[in-house]
Amino acid sequence: DALTRLNAVLARLGRPVLAALPEAPPARRASYAALFTPGLIGMTLTYCAVMILVSTATYYLLNWMPQLVADAGFTPSQGSLVSAMPAVVGLVAGLLWGLAANRFGPARLAAISAVGLGCGMIAFGFTPPVLGLFMLASGVCGLFAGGCAGLFYATMATTLPPLMRVTGIGLVI
Repeated sequence: DALTRLNAVLARLGRPVLAALPEAPPARRASYAALFTPGLIGMTLTYCAVMILVSTATYYLLNWMPQLVADAGFTPSQGSLVSAMPAVVGLVAGLLWGLAANRFGPARLAAISAVGLGCGMIAFGFTPPVLGLFMLASGVCGLFAGGCAGLFYATMATTLPPLMRVTGIGLVI
């Protein structure tokens, strides 16, 4: 029996012996309705709006980039290469943004990365048909998209009340 073995180990260490395992605290659950109370509705709606905007931008970026590059006169394989750049840069950028968040805080960096993603997408739209510039512009988009993803979730986790974190993040996603 596990309790008997645990008591034997604790007795050898000079620790008090357990008569019984402590009872687990009752599970508490939050409702979705609690996210729309006067204290949380503004934050909930803001997070939902930001998630919709960032997700939509990322969706169009990743799905339309190869076709836009091909329409600019490049081969489909070059379009695929350009569209892979945000993922590669985003992987490294997510790590760097995470390290920076320890120093500067995730909320400020999340806002900077969201604005940077928008500016990067605008820059990509105005990029002349030069493969190197397409790769640079898509890399800039990946830099800020990588920051948006991780920092957005970190910001939600630190600003939502503990009982509302899972429910709130689930609703926003």
